[in-house]
Amino acid sequence: MEKKRPDLIAQIRADHPHVPSWERWTMDAHRIGLKPMVRRIWARKGERPIITVHQRYQWRYLYGFVCPQSGETFWLILPTVSVEVFSQALGERA
Repeated sequence: MEKKRPDLIAQIRADHPHVPSWERWTMDAHRIGLKPMVRRIWARKGERPIITVHQRYQWRYLYGFVCPQSGETFWLILPTVSVEVFSQALGERA
């Protein structure tokens, strides 16, 4: 961005002289959790076993922020992905 818009960068630096330098951060969200798996069981030949499976899903989302220049990282584990939750994650990061 500095190469493409030097006038904009100079204006922002003039408007905010108390900010020492620029930091570039990148962000990604990843779903982690448990999903039940159907297992095989033993049964007599010719019989079909009856298995009850309770389909439960337990998900959490990992919000990760990293600054490539310094290697500093910041992450949160949150219950969902939405605009409100992402705004909270940005507020925590700030």
